[in-house]
Amino acid sequence: MHNDFTRGYSTSTMTLPFFVNKLGHDLLGLQIGVAEGVCTSNLLQCCPTIKKMDLVDSYEPYEDYIGFSNVKNNQQFRESVVKSTEVKKINYDSIPLTKIVQEECDELYDIALENLLYSGYLDSVEFFRMDSEKFLQTVENNTYDFIFLDAHLTYEQVYRDMVNWTPKLKTGGLLAIHDYFHVETYHAVHAYRTDFNIEDKLYRFHNDGVVWFKGLKNGLAEVKPNWI
Repeated sequence: MHNDFTRGYSTSTMTLPFFVNKLGHDLLGLQIGVAEGVCTSNLLQCCPTIKKMDLVDSYEPYEDYIGFSNVKNNQQFRESVVKSTEVKKINYDSIPLTKIVQEECDELYDIALENLLYSGYLDSVEFFRMDSEKFLQTVENNTYDFIFLDAHLTYEQVYRDMVNWTPKLKTGGLLAIHDYFHVETYHAVHAYRTDFNIEDKLYRFHNDGVVWFKGLKNGLAEVKPNWI
């Protein structure tokens, strides 16, 4: 029996399918940062347009800075982030961290495989349990129809991920980034767009996500699905 990941899950991909399904059929996608695989399972069940997804996660010990509190979900906090005009970085020495050890990482990986199995889409994914920058070296430019970045923790990581992975995305392809209203993610996204003169229309989606279509200033108005 398959689990229905389209209901009852507040995932970071809950409304992302609206954008992915605009791209056409037989899509090749990439997700960096997989954790328990719930977001991937949700996306695959909601997007019959996806033919295959590559999933990259090292499942090595880490410290979770983004999840240190619920303040990022507070409306007042969001407004303060948007109104800020300079890069603000968190003093991570002053906040409690969630430390994930190797045993927990191994368990997360097993749970991800189980969730993907019970989603009915395990055969539609290829798992790469490795550092994303090592995997990067194996990927040619203009490979993916969409890329979902969900592994970053700091300003530097968000910025580096965008620099590294945008060339791997086809023109007109979708770049999606989670934790947009985390203060460092927000500033990294806009610094990158400024530094590289990115004028592609920006869209927000449920649970602090942000997307744009590579090379399309008018966004959805310019999307030509790959079946045309």
